[in-house]
Amino acid sequence: MTAITDESFAEMSSRIYLDYQRASALADDLERTGSSISSLSGSRVADDLQSARAAWKGSSADMFLEKGQVLCRRLSASGQELCKIASAIRETARLIFETEQENLEIARQRTYQ
Repeated sequence: MTAITDESFAEMSSRIYLDYQRASALADDLERTGSSISSLSGSRVADDLQSARAAWKGSSADMFLEKGQVLCRRLSASGQELCKIASAIRETARLIFETEQENLEIARQRTYQ
């Protein structure tokens, strides 16, 4: 067996970094999506429900509005959950990146007899 070369070390280190960047970018996209969903449930859907409340009366309107409020809560919870998942992905990617870099350094320094 031979020790890892500087060239292959640089290539592997670059690949590890690119994988980390991709995971971070995907987490950022997921977090933006979660924030958008939460924002949508908090503003646009709620505004539309208020408009419906003003224009529509009766038991059917009440049932519709109740279901709309449930939808708003579920959308908000889903958006928050996506943000939590994005955070977990980001943290996991960071831990994997650090571990892979440490392992790569150990492999680079290893000597074989």
